[in-house]
Amino acid sequence: MKKSLLLFIITGLTVLASCEPQSEDPEVKVTGIEVSPATLALDVGEKRTLEAIASPSDANNKTVSWTSEDRDVAIVDTSSGEVTAIAEGMTRITATTADGGKTATCTVTVNEPLPYIDNVLTAISDPLFFDYCHDVMINEYEYFDFYKGEYATHPAWDSNRDGKLSQTEAAAVTYILLDKELGYEGEKVASLKGIEYFRGLTGLFCVNNLLTALNVSKNTALAFLHCDDNQLSELVTLCNLIVLCCWICLST
Repeated sequence: MKKSLLLFIITGLTVLASCEPQSEDPEVKVTGIEVSPATLALDVGEKRTLEAIASPSDANNKTVSWTSEDRDVAIVDTSSGEVTAIAEGMTRITATTADGGKTATCTVTVNEPLPYIDNVLTAISDPLFFDYCHDVMINEYEYFDFYKGEYATHPAWDSNRDGKLSQTEAAAVTYILLDKELGYEGEKVASLKGIEYFRGLTGLFCVNNLLTALNVSKNTALAFLHCDDNQLSELVTLCNLIVLCCWICLST
C-alpha cells in the first residue's frame, strides 16, 4: 500500500511538472536596417524594387514600410518597396522598421529617357573604350568597392548572355575602371562618348588617359570620379551630380 501511494505521488508530481508553462525564447529585436541599392537611377516610367535588410538576421519582426520624400519624382509601394519613376529629379526613399523605427534610405535619381538603342556598345565611338566595355561585358572582374572599403567582384555586364549590352544592363553597371593602377591593361582612351547610358554608375576611374572632354551630366548616381592626368578642357557637369562625394581632376 505504501509503495502504491509513493508511486502515485511521484506520478502526480511528474504530471504537475509537465503542466508548468515552458519558458519562451527571448524576442530578438531589430537593431538596424540597410537598403539595397543605396543609390538608384531610373528613367521616367521605369520601376525597381528595393530590398530592406534588417539586422540581426534572426530578428523576430522584420516588417518595414516605405515612403518617398518627393512623390512628384518617384513613388514607392508602402509594403513591397517597388519604386516607380514619375518625373525628372531626385528623391529619397526611406524604409522604416515596424520594430524600433529604424530607418535607411535610397537616393533615387529620375532622368528623361535616352534615345533607345538595341546595343549600348553602338553608342561608343572610341575603339579602346569599346574594347574595354566588350571585355567586361562578357567577363566578371574584381574591383575595390569604395563604399564598403573592400574588394568585390562585379558580374559580367551582359547578364542574359545575348551578346548585346541593353540599356537596362548598362544602367546596372556600378564601376568603370580605365585606370592602370586599378588593373586596366589597355591603351589610353581618348573619348568616353556613350558613358551617358551607364545611368547607375557610382565610380568612374579614368586616370592618365587622353580625354579632352568629359560629360557626366547623365550619370547622376556617380559618387567617385577620378579623371586626373588627362587633357581635359571641358568637364560637364558636376553640379548635376546628387551624391558626388569626391572627385580629382589634376594635371589637366
